[in-house]
Amino acid sequence: MKLSALALPWFMATTTVTKQAALIAAQPTNLETLDEALLTDLLEQYATYEPTQCSPPEASTSFSFDWPGRNTASGFVPSAAVEELNFNAIMTHTDPADANRTWSIRIGKGGNMYSHFTPNMWGETIPPQKYYNNEAQFVDEVQQMVAVTRNLEIDGKPYFIHQAGAYRRDGSHTNTPFFSPSLAKFCAGNSCSFASWGTHAHVPTPYTSPIIYITRYTNCGNGVIEYTQMMHQGGVRSSKLPYVLEPNPSTGALNYANPASTSIQDVCPWNNAALQQATDRKVHQSGGYTTFVDDQLLLDQNNPQILPWCRKGSDPTCSNDGTCMVPSCTQSQIDNEGYRRIKLQVAANSSPSCKAHVGGPGLKCNLRASTGFGQSSPNLSGVPCRPWANIFFVRADDPSRFVEVSLIKHWSWSKSNKLVYFTVSQETTNVNAAISLVNSVFNNGGNSQVLNINIVNGAYQGLPANYNPGSFNAFTYVYGQGQEYSAAGGDILGFARRRMGATQAGAGTRDYTVFTINWYGSGAHLKSGETYINRGYYFNSNLGSVKTTAENLLTKTLADEFNELQYNPRTIDIWRSGDTFVAKSAATVGGDSTTCDSTATITCSGKSTPTRGYIAFFYVTCDSQTYFGPNPYHFTPSFGSRFPGHGSNSNPVRSYVCSGQSGRPKWKLMGFFNPNDTGCADLEDTPYQEDVCDAGYHPPTTSPTLTVSPSVSPSTSPPTTGPSISVAPSMSQAPSKSPTYQPTNPPTVSDKSSERYHDYVKMTSPPFSHLIFYSELFKTSRYYTACGGSSSYRCAGTANVAAINELHEVRCCADTNPGGWAQHSNCVAAGFNVWGRSDINGCHSNKSFDQANAICELVGARLCTKEELFADCTSITGCGFDHEMIWSSTVVSSPTSRPSVSPTKSPAKDPTSSPQSLPPVSSSPTASPTTSNPTVSAPTEMPSMSPSTSSVPSTIQQAQTSSHYYTACGAVHADCAGTATVAAIKELHEVRCCADTNPGGWAQHSNCVAAGFNVWGESDINGLCHSYKSFEEAKALCEIVVGARLCTKEELFADCSRGTGCGFDQEMIWSSTSPFSSTLENLALRASGGVASQSSTCHGGGAHRAIDGNTDGVWRHGSVQHTCGEANQWWKVTLDPSLDHTINRVIIYNRSDCCKNRLDTSELQILDDSGGMVSSQSITGSALVFTFDFDNVIGRSVRVWKAVTGAGSLNFAEVQVLGTSRTLTP
Repeated sequence: MKLSALALPWFMATTTVTKQAALIAAQPTNLETLDEALLTDLLEQYATYEPTQCSPPEASTSFSFDWPGRNTASGFVPSAAVEELNFNAIMTHTDPADANRTWSIRIGKGGNMYSHFTPNMWGETIPPQKYYNNEAQFVDEVQQMVAVTRNLEIDGKPYFIHQAGAYRRDGSHTNTPFFSPSLAKFCAGNSCSFASWGTHAHVPTPYTSPIIYITRYTNCGNGVIEYTQMMHQGGVRSSKLPYVLEPNPSTGALNYANPASTSIQDVCPWNNAALQQATDRKVHQSGGYTTFVDDQLLLDQNNPQILPWCRKGSDPTCSNDGTCMVPSCTQSQIDNEGYRRIKLQVAANSSPSCKAHVGGPGLKCNLRASTGFGQSSPNLSGVPCRPWANIFFVRADDPSRFVEVSLIKHWSWSKSNKLVYFTVSQETTNVNAAISLVNSVFNNGGNSQVLNINIVNGAYQGLPANYNPGSFNAFTYVYGQGQEYSAAGGDILGFARRRMGATQAGAGTRDYTVFTINWYGSGAHLKSGETYINRGYYFNSNLGSVKTTAENLLTKTLADEFNELQYNPRTIDIWRSGDTFVAKSAATVGGDSTTCDSTATITCSGKSTPTRGYIAFFYVTCDSQTYFGPNPYHFTPSFGSRFPGHGSNSNPVRSYVCSGQSGRPKWKLMGFFNPNDTGCADLEDTPYQEDVCDAGYHPPTTSPTLTVSPSVSPSTSPPTTGPSISVAPSMSQAPSKSPTYQPTNPPTVSDKSSERYHDYVKMTSPPFSHLIFYSELFKTSRYYTACGGSSSYRCAGTANVAAINELHEVRCCADTNPGGWAQHSNCVAAGFNVWGRSDINGCHSNKSFDQANAICELVGARLCTKEELFADCTSITGCGFDHEMIWSSTVVSSPTSRPSVSPTKSPAKDPTSSPQSLPPVSSSPTASPTTSNPTVSAPTEMPSMSPSTSSVPSTIQQAQTSSHYYTACGAVHADCAGTATVAAIKELHEVRCCADTNPGGWAQHSNCVAAGFNVWGESDINGLCHSYKSFEEAKALCEIVVGARLCTKEELFADCSRGTGCGFDQEMIWSSTSPFSSTLENLALRASGGVASQSSTCHGGGAHRAIDGNTDGVWRHGSVQHTCGEANQWWKVTLDPSLDHTINRVIIYNRSDCCKNRLDTSELQILDDSGGMVSSQSITGSALVFTFDFDNVIGRSVRVWKAVTGAGSLNFAEVQVLGTSRTLTP
């Protein structure tokens, strides 16, 4: 197998890490300690981590980051120069007991394996790296992970984020290949770990990439490599390992001794969807491993006669090369309808004159009897899913002379020649030998008669003497049996799928059997801020030892999915001295302090793993320029947006270009930091210096000259004596004391997510290992508002930062005139071809961002950008909004730095007339307080810009009605009938509306009337269906757009909106009903003094999770408790012992991603101070939410008790005990 790797010039000898030399000019040096901390914690420090169970019998692993030169024995096609660009590391195992178990792998820049070489067996396992005019070297035909989504595609442009790199399709920009940047790497003992930033393959691309790939390779000895990843584009070299065997899923038998009953698997053409689907296999229905075997294996094929293609009788001259041919024809069509079949023949006194076709062993030879035949597609020996079904070209005049053909690529291609395109089995790696063989066998020189060639099937004719398939070479993938997925009863939604296929370009062009394992099916969504990890194995061995080795590894495979709350990170401190800084990681796992021997001070601190409120920060260099921060596209030429936003097909994203410079950017992962920390923000253009913390270090003494440059857009406001602080004039009447920078509970996203939630990606075929979606951490909760008109005496030129729940005015923009909209001359003069309007079915004041966005989208328009508002694109369009602050679509992607009295070194890229927000509040004091910043007074309950550590809004602690609402099934006849789910307001669900009077054309269902409701319902709102909307968006659609309202839960249950279209009868619909009482307090919360306990704890599901205020029932989100399934298991919350408690209601939020039946047959009990039971109710069924009412029961604790064994563990998300408390009676 071949892997591609990119070499950075630092070195690690066998099991010993040497000091890292300079990576690249202006890049950080000596980062092995930081890289080790990041990679170790990312791969190991999460709640459900299971340590590796493999270790070689002795430390027999060597590795190096130095380019070792080209491996000439592997048969590589590409140039050594291209491979050297991609090389990252080489890892070698020399087996002391069995030389056949020795291997060497090469790792590419992206951390993917591009070469697997077995010097004593078949040699190179991975196919030759040549395809499509050299544009895909080391990008295809490698082992890698690929992230895919169809939801974000712009004008059909594929959204494929490769671990390996980009195709060379962007003109001069990709003359030098661009491989996914290496962010960190570390090797020690018998393992090597890598982090890379995934890059879009199909360049130029309109998309940005939010993915970090993490991969680890561990030498287990005995020829086995453990890989911590999940592959998408993997596979083997089909010319070396053509046969595929898999064990019987029921018996585990792996048969190969008898050719009539081998465990052979069909390998269909990769791009034939119908055939592919027929041979795909769900992993939990498989034997858990797949082995590829060399071409000595014999099969009893019994194949049908293979015949060449035919030319249609309707086009005897083949006037159209592309349509005149058909795969087959009957003798009757030949006799009566003018069809003609290709015949193989060599002309008199001639030779086949074979030549290589597209390099490699593929040939094109003059073997047709005549010209006049057009294009025929690849034909895998006539049997589409059996490329091993070899045939023979045999001389008609001498049957003892023949060649064995492994693949027919084209029987014909052009009517102007007699060429047949094919591959011979005898010489699969040496094209010159293959040419010589065919020219010799079919040489017809000196013969005045034509030489006819017969086509003969290749079934074996009995077993040869000493046939011993157990000694044949085999390469095996072990991926497990998918028990972790919900389809097999596990916790990860969806299932794992095995898919493989033969590349139809043929051996010599793409000598490749593609092999993939996909996370697939309903629920296979990796949301932002989550991590998916998969561990499997591959090994080289003889066929006889495959079954024993593979079965031993099956129990060691794993798959898991979790979020940032489940990590246990260590601290990473940024130490600054003058205009230089260094990153230092805590020495121990979970450590929270670092040391520095110089006078440097800590300017900001971060984490070694994804953490709620912390996002990935990078150190990026372009020639002599440097950047430290969360935007990996900092030096990328402008693409009309800011990460994580996207560009367009006309304004593509070129991460591989340094804007205005000739070099390429270089990236390093520095850790995960709070984007609101001004100490970090102040380091944006500060260079990294490795020795900042060395004793005696002094920063450079040469001070740069500070030049005050004029603003690019001079302010029209009167001059001020100090920095101007603009406060949004429309503040919330009761701002939260702890609003968060981002949603505290990530929305649940389905596979048709609204494009505005661009950072939520469904992986339609997402086969990746340990990859991190960190775009959730970028997900904005703040947008700019801008003044409605440049002539305004009140706000001209002002842009304020606003949280999405603030209330502001709405104006809309459109790129084409919807009819009757205005186009302001100032707008056109500023370069915008935009029309604006304020009256959108009325004027809209005091709306949240979601409401504003919905209002504009409903009329086929959009919110204006900040720049369009500044350019008067909606000025004078009515509603009196010229003097108001208008919602814009411009994201506040990073906080503004504190206003500085000192001039900046260079003008800001986007100068404004004044700072655009209040000074951010740091989550912790800086090590060296400064006095240069002005003091700014703010209201005592000013919203904090620091992220909350709570997993849900604080309002849940008092059971208010503003944070969660019920969603209910769309119809009583649906699969979800009678189901109501409690949903956070930021979750995305379908929208239907109700009205108390008929707005015109709405439906009134008879079931609704029978239930006592005089209500009309509708799904089609202004001609559009509305899927995956937040509660605020749904509410706005019904109330603002059509003057109606959301239906209540009871109305939805009564079919009041059933059958109103959009296919929503089977979906969960937003209701206006909240599950929370406005008067009862949740007594169970930890913050209210509740203490949880349980009979046992498995999988890290502690009892406290059920009183953390988070009703999210998805296991991987980290808020579901889990007992171990023993007899008489229980969970209990003891209420605050200092108070008397009256209990009126208990609500249990069940686990939602699977296993909802685990609460069935249990009992809810209220206990007194002595533990005696004072009241109880049975829990039956598998509802998502159980509600139990009690009549003012006095109790000290609430317990869920399950006496039944064999019915699973206790497994739920939250228990709310609603009631009242008073001071304990003496």
